[in-house]
Amino acid sequence: MKTITKLFIPLIIVSFLILAMPGQALAAQSLKVILGGAFTLASGETLDEDLTIIGGTVLLEKGSMVNGKVVVLGGSLEINGTVNGNVMVAGGYVKLGESAVVNGNITSAGGSVDKDLGAEISGELQSELSGAFPLTLPGIRQLPTVNLSLSWVWKGLWFLTQILILSALAVLVAMFLPKHLERMNHTIATQPLLAGSMGLLTGFISPFVILLLVITICLIPAALLGMLLLAVLLLLGWVACGLEVGKRLGVALNQEWTAPISAGVGTFLLTFVIGGMGKIWCIGWIFPTVVAMIGLGAAILTRVGTRDYPETIVRVVQAPYAPLVEPESEAGEPIPSSDEDEGPAEGI
Repeated sequence: MKTITKLFIPLIIVSFLILAMPGQALAAQSLKVILGGAFTLASGETLDEDLTIIGGTVLLEKGSMVNGKVVVLGGSLEINGTVNGNVMVAGGYVKLGESAVVNGNITSAGGSVDKDLGAEISGELQSELSGAFPLTLPGIRQLPTVNLSLSWVWKGLWFLTQILILSALAVLVAMFLPKHLERMNHTIATQPLLAGSMGLLTGFISPFVILLLVITICLIPAALLGMLLLAVLLLLGWVACGLEVGKRLGVALNQEWTAPISAGVGTFLLTFVIGGMGKIWCIGWIFPTVVAMIGLGAAILTRVGTRDYPETIVRVVQAPYAPLVEPESEAGEPIPSSDEDEGPAEGI
């Protein structure tokens, strides 16, 4: 578990910082990270580096200056000074005071931006990641602009690419974790209602637990790890559902497929059909939710496929002792045991 935490949490943060920041890149010498807690850049002070806020609270007083990009992940930022760079907020809050000056773009993805009348923004204020924006890398010149306003053809190709990637992952899971996947698949086939109920309960409770961890600030890494674990369980559960579809398809076609082939074909078909049904207006969300909850519940009931559910209980029943039969003599009379009292000896 410690290895997973050290590997994935920095990877997620670094990937977000590299790909999510819009606008022109500035050659930053270093990076200042505020992980929880509070930080204040006083008036007259200058920060010559990028600023990243993860679940913390930062105040840039009037007359202060930040020469770099500012990223807000689940925290809050109040700008009353000058920021010479782009500002990106994801799941956080940014307030621009009357004296705030931002020489760059402000992009909000799942966050909120409050701007006073006197605040100045030299770039654009985007409420979400849509349209065209340039991808940047720290210390490297601006890359060509990538247009995210894709036509229906590109959207269809992207959807097909996602299905193929998921199907490839299903094949790999079936190859390297065949017993785990088979146990989850068995639970889905035999206990779909119970698995769906467990998955629904987990899906209902998990957001509140993660929110409580985020609120505590110091447990934000645990919240990130919890979200990662939940995503892995959903993926494995979805592949297990795909394996069941592949098995039934093989039976219908009178084909004997191996587990990797059944998992790959079944996951492809399941994702394609459920993805299409998910486009139905108003009720489309029900179909992928039901499948995801059944798979999630099966993963939890089997402890990620490490045990069978229901467990096979072997009871050892001791056979009763056979009644003792006294040996008989040749004449058919029972032979008295040695511990029986013999009668008094006859006198001479």
